[in-house]
Amino acid sequence: MTTAMNLKSLILSSFALVIAFSPLFTGCGKDNVVKGDDKLTAKLNGLEYVGLDKAALVTTAADKVSGTGSLVFLNPRPLEDSNYELTFQLEPQGSVSVVTNTDNKLAGGVSVVFSRTAANKVKIEILSAGKPQDVTADFPAIDATKPVSFTFDVHAHGHAIFQGFGEDKEYAFPKVAAKFWGLKLNKATVTKAAADKAKSAG
Repeated sequence: MTTAMNLKSLILSSFALVIAFSPLFTGCGKDNVVKGDDKLTAKLNGLEYVGLDKAALVTTAADKVSGTGSLVFLNPRPLEDSNYELTFQLEPQGSVSVVTNTDNKLAGGVSVVFSRTAANKVKIEILSAGKPQDVTADFPAIDATKPVSFTFDVHAHGHAIFQGFGEDKEYAFPKVAAKFWGLKLNKATVTKAAADKAKSAG
């Protein structure tokens, strides 16, 4: 218990910008506006996170985060190979990125980027070492006007594997090593973000 608490304190102290809560009330729900002063955390699907910039992110009932900004989860992955699940909805010109195998400021690693580029279209890219790989053509049926769900593995030796769309779809990228992960939102709402053991051998 003491070791876990010390680890959490060490992680929190390493962030240059952290978050504060300001309560807002809309209807019967309670929102928290995540900005950037105090060493407080928020939760999404039970996972603690901190914000990395001054843009406001709004969490509602611990199962939704929306707005524009970046966050990193405080539970680094125990292994470099992991499976990620994401459910989101994008406003026009909005985007959301899952950043994996990164540091606690989301620098480096590999990003899976979902962008709404037209009224009902989603562009999908894998970004690593500053080089984007457009894989949109492999997912032609995605409707950007509705909530979208994806599940995929990221393997540190350089493979991303998307599941749930018929045959698994596999893409290569340069090797990565770190174990933190997080999200970057731009006019987006995320209702599920989860990480677990990789589902495929990779």
